[in-house]
Amino acid sequence: MESNLWVKCFSVVTFDEDVGQKVEFQVPAIMTEEQQQALAFLAFPDSNSFNIIGDLMYVFKMKHEPSLFGYVYFRQQRDPTKPRKFFQKSLVLVSEHPYISLFRQVIEIVGPLYFDHGESIFEAINSCLRSWGNIIPGRTYELPMLGTVIVFTIPSTEQTIIPQLLGDGITDILDSMNIGHPGLFQDINLCELVGMPFIKKYLWSFWEVLICGEATLIVTDSPETCSILILGLLSLISPLIYSGEFHPYFTIFDPEFRDIQSLYEKKKLTDMVIGATNPYILKIFSDMDNVYQFEDQNGLQLTYTNANNGIIPPYKPVLSQLFESNTKEVLAINNTTIRRHFRELTISFLQPFEQYLSMDLTKIQESPFTPLSLKPFSEQEFLSFANNSRNMLPLLKYTTRPKALSLYNRFIKSTTFNKWFASQRQKANEKSDKIIRNAMYDFDVSKIFCMEKKERNVYYQKIKGRLMYEEKVGENFEGINKLKNQLSLLEQNIAGLNNTV
Repeated sequence: MESNLWVKCFSVVTFDEDVGQKVEFQVPAIMTEEQQQALAFLAFPDSNSFNIIGDLMYVFKMKHEPSLFGYVYFRQQRDPTKPRKFFQKSLVLVSEHPYISLFRQVIEIVGPLYFDHGESIFEAINSCLRSWGNIIPGRTYELPMLGTVIVFTIPSTEQTIIPQLLGDGITDILDSMNIGHPGLFQDINLCELVGMPFIKKYLWSFWEVLICGEATLIVTDSPETCSILILGLLSLISPLIYSGEFHPYFTIFDPEFRDIQSLYEKKKLTDMVIGATNPYILKIFSDMDNVYQFEDQNGLQLTYTNANNGIIPPYKPVLSQLFESNTKEVLAINNTTIRRHFRELTISFLQPFEQYLSMDLTKIQESPFTPLSLKPFSEQEFLSFANNSRNMLPLLKYTTRPKALSLYNRFIKSTTFNKWFASQRQKANEKSDKIIRNAMYDFDVSKIFCMEKKERNVYYQKIKGRLMYEEKVGENFEGINKLKNQLSLLEQNIAGLNNTV
């Protein structure tokens, strides 16, 4: 089996009585010893969180460049021949891609077959993976896997603040269920995962702490619930991509444990989301900015929190649209409704930054040869703008101005804001540069024929300078010819003026 665009490798992790957890088999063998050791520690759940007989699936993230995600199928069975009286083994699918629903389905298919047939199944898996083709964001695939066809849409990571206008009726909601929206982990059904009581009580608080990049610890009973919950909550701020560190399932054996503990003790831990099941981790990080502990009893029930968030309260118009039923169809509709709301909430929140991400098109068209630039961002100036009652903030639909100001103040200090804003500025500059260049090519030079000779000479030098640049780059021959024509017309006009003088 070879590594491909979709899957880096499969690893089998077992428990050795002498050395503990270790990688027993890997195909293809691409990981270093250090990486294998890190994977082995993450491939078994904490002992306190899985003390029953059976199978368990969960997701972890490994430190790597780029990050690697491990999709685990863990099996535990009684075995009196073992010193620990248990057979314990994990099959781990390793991929660079956070395609949660896809690879959970793959590992759910492959896991039982591996435990029944062993390593012989990997050639058949390889044959399936070879047929999957290239990865194209936004495209929907039908992916064969050992007799099953998995339908999956590749998520887009395009971070936009332009809203998609959709209606609020049930027909509009159903229509939007099949739209591939940008953002990570959008394929996780939040309503199915955590239940409606959790949705109604806590989702807005989590949106707040995640968009502000505050250190957050979530402790649950199960690695499966814990890991998928972390990833599902990170998806709330779509179309923003969470840019902080996150660990869907974190144990004391994680190679990064000591580094994170050191940052915490120095009070330098920010932009971090951790999911865990071990109460010892809760004890160590008890003073983290936002700590939540849940028990899984007929849905997730909060047993402890130190968080104090309430800037954005649960939005009643959305709550009124949710159906009280646990059928698969209703949960899918509710999930779509919730995701639409949080997407619109995030876009409303980001809208005031648009003033720093666009130029005046009228000015560009009127005078494309006059240097223009994006409005520089100032934290103080932006907060003053947000605090001015004359400026309408879309976020005021959901909260008060003082609370909105507090939220913006926290957000602009986060890694997510800095990375998003830098990316948007770069895209805006590239887009503006293209618009300015086209405006230069299409400029009606006759507009300046009536200007003073000095002004015309200034334009002549600007057009000539641009022509020299374009000829040096040598990419747009049509544009070069247009600039030459502008110069020719302007030369004739200036010459005519000299003759009349």
